[in-house]
Amino acid sequence: MLRQDIHIQGCFYHLTQSTWRRLQADGLQAAYKEDDEIRTFVGMLDGLAFLPVDRVTEGMTVLREEAPEELTILTIRMCPGLSDV
Repeated sequence: MLRQDIHIQGCFYHLTQSTWRRLQADGLQAAYKEDDEIRTFVGMLDGLAFLPVDRVTEGMTVLREEAPEELTILTIRMCPGLSDV
């Protein structure tokens, strides 16, 4: 049973599936399968779901600064409001 103050707004499985489809659409599935750094980074992107809502923008900003070059476009597409960072 979840605590009463927890509000689920989505499904983590479907979030990760959406991320995978975005990787495929951007032609990055081979890089994901071959590069540990890229796999770790994508996991951190999905991990933003576990941050308190008021920290997600900060988390995305940090990740965008640390993104492997191949994934810069992914961070922009997943959070277009931060495209000027």
